[in-house]
Amino acid sequence: MGLKSVFGKIGRKISGAFGVIVNVIEEIFTRGFGFPDFLFGWLLESLYSKKLRLTVVILTKPDGTLTTSVAGVERSIEHAEKTLKSGANITFKKSDIRIIDVTAPPYVLRVEAGISAFGDLFQAAGEYFRGNSEAGDLTAFVIDDVIGSVGSSASWADFILLDNDGITRGSTLVHEIGHACVLYHWNNSNNFMKTPSSISANRVNWWQSNILRSSRHVGYS
Repeated sequence: MGLKSVFGKIGRKISGAFGVIVNVIEEIFTRGFGFPDFLFGWLLESLYSKKLRLTVVILTKPDGTLTTSVAGVERSIEHAEKTLKSGANITFKKSDIRIIDVTAPPYVLRVEAGISAFGDLFQAAGEYFRGNSEAGDLTAFVIDDVIGSVGSSASWADFILLDNDGITRGSTLVHEIGHACVLYHWNNSNNFMKTPSSISANRVNWWQSNILRSSRHVGYS
């Protein structure tokens, strides 16, 4: 193994660790300054809305096809908008769709869900996703296959992953947004954090609204 490869691996681990630490600190401070929403978001949501910036990135596979269709992403965004608006009075300040025309490397097209997703933050895949994320946005990458699931979020990253099955399911995007905002599974009927997510899941509990509205991904402008 050459020195360049060794230093590259070390650099990715340092970069990944730095990103996690920064995000954890930001999350703690945001929750602190946003304690009114954390405690009374269910009440404050009736008084004013908050905003989230989202970019969905579609990748290109080796055969030149896209990992999903733009129309499918638009439907998922629409479902996410309606769910967050009705359940927590959160609107999208922006919801862009971006296509990366250059063929994606194989190690980002097939990524395992679960604890492996956190480990990827310190590997080449994490470096790729960080490098192609939109600054200031929660970025959702549509890859070829989330192994063992249809979507994945490491919670302490600024990106989430979905595959075409997740996009087709409709509620996976807003489900993974919930994970990015440090929400975990809640298996009540039709709740948007139910697993496995259903196509029409859109219910948001009052305490989930509090957590969403006080997240570092959600702001006033």
